[in-house]
Amino acid sequence: MIELYLLTHPWLPALLWIILYTSDYYLTLWGAKLYRRQSFYVYEGSYELTPQYQEDVDKQKRISASFITWLIAGAAILLLCGNVTDNTPQYYGALVGWFLVPEVMVHTRHLENILTYRRLASPDPGVSGQITFSRPGIYRR
Repeated sequence: MIELYLLTHPWLPALLWIILYTSDYYLTLWGAKLYRRQSFYVYEGSYELTPQYQEDVDKQKRISASFITWLIAGAAILLLCGNVTDNTPQYYGALVGWFLVPEVMVHTRHLENILTYRRLASPDPGVSGQITFSRPGIYRR
């Protein structure tokens, strides 16, 4: 029932994309800020994994031109494709899944990182030492 509503009302996947993509960006900024307050995890390179956002996240930019561009492009793709695929809803369903499902995993990872970094930045985190991750190690993680 919900999937049928999603496939027949393209504004809904576009709205969900806007909400999820925006929260992804701001959770990234929050995670990066907390990451800098702890010294147990050390990442080679930027905290941000996506190259086009690395500089913006490193500078804690609240408004990013790259983010706005991809946000609008994603919503436009979902709206336009939803309006032209009346005869092939399974393809539109795959497109919606391609946009939204990874965001669920990304949000889960953000929440895990935020909780971890908050604990590690506390006065008595209960751990010692340091773990250094290479860039390939970060991507595998």
